[in-house]
Amino acid sequence: MSPQKSFRDRIKSIVPKQVLNKYRQYKTAISPINLAPPVLQMYIDDGSTQSYLGINNFYSFLSASTKTDAVLDIQFLDHVGNVVLKMTEKIAHFESRFPNVTEILAQRGVQSPFGIVTVQLKPVAPRKSIYKRMGLSSAHFFMFYKDRMGSVSMVHPSSTADAANAPAGAYVSNQIVVTNSLSAVVLYQCNPCLTPHEMTHSLLDAMTGETVAQKTSKLTPMGTERVEFKMSDLKYLPSHLKVTLSSLPSANSKPMLCRVYGDGVFSMSHS
Repeated sequence: MSPQKSFRDRIKSIVPKQVLNKYRQYKTAISPINLAPPVLQMYIDDGSTQSYLGINNFYSFLSASTKTDAVLDIQFLDHVGNVVLKMTEKIAHFESRFPNVTEILAQRGVQSPFGIVTVQLKPVAPRKSIYKRMGLSSAHFFMFYKDRMGSVSMVHPSSTADAANAPAGAYVSNQIVVTNSLSAVVLYQCNPCLTPHEMTHSLLDAMTGETVAQKTSKLTPMGTERVEFKMSDLKYLPSHLKVTLSSLPSANSKPMLCRVYGDGVFSMSHS
């Protein structure tokens, strides 16, 4: 028996039951909100594409009558999973933020072409009962990507930075990629786990199911990989493609699918 457990047992044996019940009620009343792990998505800052975070103080909108200032925690990791920057700021009642990742990293002298950004948001007074009635609190945000050609894409988060994340099974995208005028398919893949993960990304002929290209990558813990398939390198170019993965690093950690066209514009979405 551990000393800590032995001490708890001794306390329980001498404290009246009604006192213990009152203590449990009080502890429940003052317990903080139930926070989900930080939400994450991939950023791109490669000199051509810039990334922006779209964040709002959602507590304000879910309970408008309760004035809620919140604490915003943002963390940036490079492509091999190293933390390169941490930020903690206040976000006011009804406030929204649209931070430019490129500007943030440049101002702090950080060079990282792509990686993971995590976001956590919690009220300044997290023990108020109104927040607990909201259930699990998850700092859902959106990522916006803009390149020099003026292409803009908006993608929601793919996963959470949860220590309990574990590899999932094989994945076949529901999206069909039309290859007319297509120059390349670029997949941005993250590994939101604390262990390495090896996986194979494949392009299939959407009509026949035949594999036309594949690449294998080994991602570091909390790392990110950029996997590019140039259409000119394919053994033959079908009219429509599908993306498959041998195994997901964690549940819903699907890659971002970027379609690059001959004129330089792109279109990006979850795969």
